Amino acid sequence: MRKPEVDHILIKMLESNANISDVILTVDKPFQVEAAGVLVPVDLEPHFEKLTPFQTETFALNLINQDRRLMEALVKEGSCDLSYELPGIARFRVNVFSQRGQYSIVLRKLETQIPTYAELGLPDAYRRVATEKNGIVLVTGATGSGKTTSLAAVINDINEKQPVHIITLEDPIEYTHTQKKGTVNQRELGKDFDTFTNGLRASLRQAPNVILVGEMRDRDSVEIALNAAETGHLVLSTLHTTDASQTLNRILGMFSFEEENQIRTRLADSLRWIICQRLLPKDPPGVVGQQVD
Repeated sequence: MRKPEVDHILIKMLESNANISDVILTVDKPFQVEAAGVLVPVDLEPHFEKLTPFQTETFALNLINQDRRLMEALVKEGSCDLSYELPGIARFRVNVFSQRGQYSIVLRKLETQIPTYAELGLPDAYRRVATEKNGIVLVTGATGSGKTTSLAAVINDINEKQPVHIITLEDPIEYTHTQKKGTVNQRELGKDFDTFTNGLRASLRQAPNVILVGEMRDRDSVEIALNAAETGHLVLSTLHTTDASQTLNRILGMFSFEEENQIRTRLADSLRWIICQRLLPKDPPGVVGQQVD
């Protein structure tokens, strides 16, 4: 199986049903798509009644495309994240993971259009975030609560209205921003930079006004983000926390006890908003925005 065959299979799977959100490959199951919240088998030509370990592994290796960083993550951590594109047709956020020593693959189909505040049901807090000139804004919430999508709407708003330089550091790039009134440079982990810390440090030499960091993952990235905010940049990022107090505790927990008071002071000066998203059963993400004075 080669890349043209992988692309052909993905195209046929996308054509099989309406409202497809995910493409799923698992050993001992046929090719499947999730359409309108339900898993549906897809009958391809030639027919695959059940995928074998060899077939899912070959498919995964084609997606990974000899990327050493992804291969190391898959072997050491048991999973890896990447993006994949069918030019002119669709883009995917991909997770390859090991289960019982075999590989499974989930490809999340990404929207090509960046949704607006209204389409997402976001409150005025987000519109106010887009007008900030410096400081740190954190969007928090569980996986699937819409943090990345909400920040994409903010970046799009800034891009449409302000002649500023925007740099994004993402893993992977989910929404592609076109050049509008602003100038946007999107960088992807593994392709354009090796770690968030290095990418964030380098961004300070790239004359940005706005920096989007996909996730605050460690002490060093928080430290550099604080430096960026303190030197006149607007830094937008996410954390996997559920409320404002937990967010602050998570950040403080990355530093030593001796540094805690200093970090509290710097956060008090730099932190503008903590916006906590909650995923509701049938409605758009419920959002609680807390402006930090």
